[in-house]
Amino acid sequence: MTTLLRKIQQNRWYRATEAPADPLPADPLGDFRTTDNALSVWEILPDRSNLEEVIVGLAANAGFVSNVAFALVDAQRLPCSPSQIAATGSQTPYPPAVPHHRDLTNLTAQDIVGIADCIRHHGTFDEFTEKRVGELLADSIRQGALRTNDLDDRIVSHLARKGLI
Repeated sequence: MTTLLRKIQQNRWYRATEAPADPLPADPLGDFRTTDNALSVWEILPDRSNLEEVIVGLAANAGFVSNVAFALVDAQRLPCSPSQIAATGSQTPYPPAVPHHRDLTNLTAQDIVGIADCIRHHGTFDEFTEKRVGELLADSIRQGALRTNDLDDRIVSHLARKGLI
């Protein structure tokens, strides 16, 4: 079973998950911006041993430290074929996360709606708090896997203010 992670904004999903029999609201679709008809996702190992690496990879791309909300879904449930899941590099400055990045490719607008509806019905929603994200970033810096020069200055300032680095 391949589990995929998509970063989301939880507030967009409340109505969709509270009334799953109703038509899919439009707000969750805001979490599915594509480039070249491809959607960025992350593969999570069955034992979830790489989940924190992926969270650091996502957080390292941000302009500030904040919570990271996400949805996990079994790739076999998605309305796209396995051939549409492509291993691709990520733009994250955190090298351990790069091998886990995937793109869902050759998507149509209908695919996006189907993916959102699939996540609504079969996904698991979770979140890492701002505090935990800061700790993970700081741990990665201390371990030498992430360089402060590769991060937005606001992230480095936040971590320093909190006494994490």
